[in-house]
Amino acid sequence: AGTVLGENQNLSYTVLSSQYLYATLTDGDALVSDSVYVEALALPEIFEVTGGGSTCNNNIGITIGLSQSETGVIYTLYRNYSQAVITIIGQGDAVDFGNFSQAGVYTVMARKEILPCETQMQGSAVIQIFTPPLVVAGPDQTIAHGNSALLESSVSNGSGT
Repeated sequence: AGTVLGENQNLSYTVLSSQYLYATLTDGDALVSDSVYVEALALPEIFEVTGGGSTCNNNIGITIGLSQSETGVIYTLYRNYSQAVITIIGQGDAVDFGNFSQAGVYTVMARKEILPCETQMQGSAVIQIFTPPLVVAGPDQTIAHGNSALLESSVSNGSGT
């Protein structure tokens, strides 16, 4: 409610629920009224991103998912906040995006098909890929019974655990 003076004025109104908005214009003599129905659509519900971890064997990959989904909502998995990896449509249950073998921070954005607004899901899944350890036992040796020999070996890479 309020008074707008002048010509070609814009009105802005924050819609919190679906409702009719009414406008009445008068020049002192004539009165003109109109209304418009504004439907406020809810954003997607927020669910938890699941999975992530670390591995030395990036051939298998690590599972990333979403704890729940809404039917018909579009979910997109992003790596490092910018690269879209996969998009699925929710079925109302938990989501398994699959196994991934590239290191990074994985997040999920959701949107309803009829809305341009996206909602970020809670949390992220982090995948770390470590270089597998390399063990060299040394060259083969023949040792006479009762004698001793120096064996040389080396280990590189790995996490130390």
